Amino acid sequence: AVAVLGVGWVVEVVRYRSIRAACPGPTWTTPFGLGALVTMVLNPVPFWTRQAAYSRKGFSVNAMLGRFMVFVTDGDLCSRIFANLDDYILFAHPNARHLFGSENLIYMDQAEHKHFRSMLLPGVYSKEALACYLACQERACHEHLLRVAASGAEVDARLCLRLMNAT
Repeated sequence: AVAVLGVGWVVEVVRYRSIRAACPGPTWTTPFGLGALVTMVLNPVPFWTRQAAYSRKGFSVNAMLGRFMVFVTDGDLCSRIFANLDDYILFAHPNARHLFGSENLIYMDQAEHKHFRSMLLPGVYSKEALACYLACQERACHEHLLRVAASGAEVDARLCLRLMNAT
């Protein structure tokens, strides 16, 4: 049994390295990609920070549960990927379906997604709507920063901003 698991791990590492080639990302993965999954779930911020640090070319790669994963940070590259969704599979965070629901926009197929966006586009992204969003965001940020300043204690700015985004 141990030999079978060892051979499986070696096959997984060789497969990952051959697919990865010269792409930025970790040089090796833990057996069957479980390490990346465990790290992502238990400590997500450092995991995604490291993944972003690998992405000098606008993307980085990793393996999770035996699947090859591409993490994209470049807007143009992201647009090119989403323009060719027939060639790619969109895989959101493992908890995304529970958080957003299975009927969320990110899970719609191309035609349905484009139709839904075309219905939203005129009202959601108009100048008036964006001005309203800006005013609401400025007010929420200001109120949050005032609460933090009123505490009088030194606060890590990153934690402060994460808390602000969560509320």
